[in-house]
Amino acid sequence: MTLSDLKKAELIVLAEDNQLDPSGTKAELVARLEEAGVGAEKPATEKAIPKLDVAPEEPAAPDMSGFDMDAGDTDEFLKGLYLHVLGREIDADGLAHYTRVLEFYKTQTRADILADLEASDEYKLK
Repeated sequence: MTLSDLKKAELIVLAEDNQLDPSGTKAELVARLEEAGVGAEKPATEKAIPKLDVAPEEPAAPDMSGFDMDAGDTDEFLKGLYLHVLGREIDADGLAHYTRVLEFYKTQTRADILADLEASDEYKLK
């Protein structure tokens, strides 16, 4: 393993351990360490690099002001909800699915569908 194979954070630790300037680009750190005779064989993690234990930030709930959850027929509701929450037109599969669960199976409410959209990867990545 060469110094170039190490991550920049590991190079910084090596530089600090050897009383070298830890600033600069990865290439500059590699050059500085090589010039000082420091090799990659030296443990680069004598000082543990703390891992940040931070959960990804949840997206804020969509602003539903001005959107009437009870207005319109199922088709109008679903088309409006997709536009309001996901910012796009509803696709044919989504329209068919949610129409079935609302009208035929009656297994979800309009609020459940809003919660589904808010929990979707598409909404979280928006």
